[in-house]
Amino acid sequence: TRNYTKIQGALNDAIDSQEIIVDPGTYYEALIWPSANNLVLRGATENGATSANVQIDGANSYRAIYVQYPVNITLRNLTLQRGFVAGYGGAIYLNPGATLNINTVIVSKNNASTANVYGGAIYAQGAYLIIDNSLFDSNSAYPNNSLISNTADGGAIAYGTNTIRNSVFKNNTVFSDKGHRGGGAIFDGVNIIENSSFVSNSVYANFNPFSLGGALYSG
Repeated sequence: TRNYTKIQGALNDAIDSQEIIVDPGTYYEALIWPSANNLVLRGATENGATSANVQIDGANSYRAIYVQYPVNITLRNLTLQRGFVAGYGGAIYLNPGATLNINTVIVSKNNASTANVYGGAIYAQGAYLIIDNSLFDSNSAYPNNSLISNTADGGAIAYGTNTIRNSVFKNNTVFSDKGHRGGGAIFDGVNIIENSSFVSNSVYANFNPFSLGGALYSG
């Protein structure tokens, strides 16, 4: 067992099927996921610690996790918060073929913002999501409305082949004055949803009628 001061250092050294345990604390990191397959990133739960005690924080300046390879990933007992990207996936960007398992994770206050934005928290086109016992709260897709035409889709999640169980999506938002916008919580993709709640998710538009799916849009 080796101790690291940064999560990225542990990821860089990881091999297939390894579990990385993260001690309670707030980690200001923009993680680049390695090519090792079947990695588990788990927040420590010893001594009563919960998901809220292990925070990967984007400081409203950068995305928490970028996945560039078609690997299988598990995140467990963590919080991903305050991620920001000018583009797609405020907290997590998945390249096609990747599979992300999210279990007992809080995904909160992440934002995608620029001309055209998809996935305030997660962008998963061509990828796979399996979400269990997790909370998506107050994520947003909010483009630069100084532009004549723009698109904002998926306050929490855009695209993906998604299985969602025993989870809550609340207060996720899409906003755009101009252009298309849809899916306050989830935009498009293939979605199997079981025993989950969608509360106070919304799509806002001031000057355009194309506002679709306050909670979920599938077109």
